[in-house]
Amino acid sequence: MHYGESGLQKLIARIKNGGTVEKKKLELKSEWYNLKDNDQKMNFCRDVSAIANTIGLDGYLIIGINENNGEITNSPIKESGLKDKSEILGLLGKYITPEPDFEIEEVEVEGSNGKILLSVIKIPNTKNKPHVVGKYRNYENYIPIRKDGSTSPANRRQLDEMYAERGYIELEYDIDVHKISKEP
Repeated sequence: MHYGESGLQKLIARIKNGGTVEKKKLELKSEWYNLKDNDQKMNFCRDVSAIANTIGLDGYLIIGINENNGEITNSPIKESGLKDKSEILGLLGKYITPEPDFEIEEVEVEGSNGKILLSVIKIPNTKNKPHVVGKYRNYENYIPIRKDGSTSPANRRQLDEMYAERGYIELEYDIDVHKISKEP
């Protein structure tokens, strides 16, 4: 599912009607992590890695929606404490190996007092699993995974599934330079 304005409006309505929406590949945050604060920065890295590591299709981290009541909060990227997408990319590259692919966009939705900006981070399925957070709290080389809407360290079976899934993922561009033959 693509979370453009209409998809987000449906998601918000489902929450307001008492439905649960957080799943293993969808995380909602009511406001941006403060990416200048070390604990919140590492929580952001954990959440992005966990979605990237979880088996299944593309995942989403949507910032600006309260998962309990569907209330929305203006959440442009600048609310993160970083100035733009490139700084967020640099942050993920610094703390996560290999760096997960992601797309981030600000999407306008209609709020009770006018238009509100939500930040939508799409984390595509990847052949590069597992994505490892170098240090998270008391863990070294932390490999998070999502299960039933919560995040925990991956166990052996889940690691095996990550490696096995690599063989089933077809990327839009997957070029192996070793398989390119030279023509005479």
